[in-house]
Amino acid sequence: MRKIYFFFLSTILFFCSAQTTLNQPETISRTVQDPQAVILSPGFSAVYTISNPFIAKIGSSTGNNPLDSNGNNSTDGLIKIDHLNASCPIFPLNVQGSFIAPSNTLLDNNNIILEIRAASSPTTVVGTVSNPSVSGTDFYFDIDQNKFPSTIVDKKFVFVVKATFKENNSSVISTVSSQINSTPDVNLNGCYVCNSCGYIKITLPGSCHGGQQGDGYCEFQQDVNFSSVLGFTTGTYKISNVQATYPNRNDVSIYNSGNTISINTPSSCSIRWDWDGFSSPAPTDMTADVEYTDSDGNKSTSHLYIMPQSYN
Repeated sequence: MRKIYFFFLSTILFFCSAQTTLNQPETISRTVQDPQAVILSPGFSAVYTISNPFIAKIGSSTGNNPLDSNGNNSTDGLIKIDHLNASCPIFPLNVQGSFIAPSNTLLDNNNIILEIRAASSPTTVVGTVSNPSVSGTDFYFDIDQNKFPSTIVDKKFVFVVKATFKENNSSVISTVSSQINSTPDVNLNGCYVCNSCGYIKITLPGSCHGGQQGDGYCEFQQDVNFSSVLGFTTGTYKISNVQATYPNRNDVSIYNSGNTISINTPSSCSIRWDWDGFSSPAPTDMTADVEYTDSDGNKSTSHLYIMPQSYN
């Protein structure tokens, strides 16, 4: 009888010991695997990122097992993106993330879409980006600034990524979405954003008059030949969105702004700073958009950055 009791006790201890217990914070990228169970005890914590994942696997190393945890029930699938929390970012933006397909499904023809939503109304989709680069279960989007509409008053946006998966040998489709960030992914409030594809610098000659402590001004002006600037000899151009980078007590202008004119007709560009005994010079540059239309009606837009020559 003692032998039988000892046998059962040994068996119970063996099966109870066939498990992994985690009871401390996980701060490095690693994979934990156990054929029976992974127990999460008080003290355990882990944060998932694309570059530093913590993965727990349960089951054998053959067949469809073990399953990756990634903090997710793999039956439903999961999409995670690295949220940016970026203010006045440099474009194009790179947004990356990863996915876990729902059980018994595969990504359907790389069908992953990034939705740009208004942070003030996160159910409102204001733009979409498709065709990301996909490598294994990782994806990468490049987003141009013209994807962010100027009609959103507070200019704050959040991202949601959706992916479509298809069951094996079936026409059944399922869609998985990422979670919305609690803070804006992109904040363009107070930033100059133009929906343009190019960036051209122009300098203007000029001079300053008056002292630093009294009334004075600086003025820079030149007739700019946009045929040379844009590199075209036929067609038309139209200047819009003329702005001072620092508007206080400053004035900027481009003659013919708002009109469609021949590419061979120059436009006068000017920048003027003014100050008095109660203020000091506040240098400013000028930004604008120029839309070019060729003889076939095809249009392209470039962004102009115009600055005083002495401050180049």
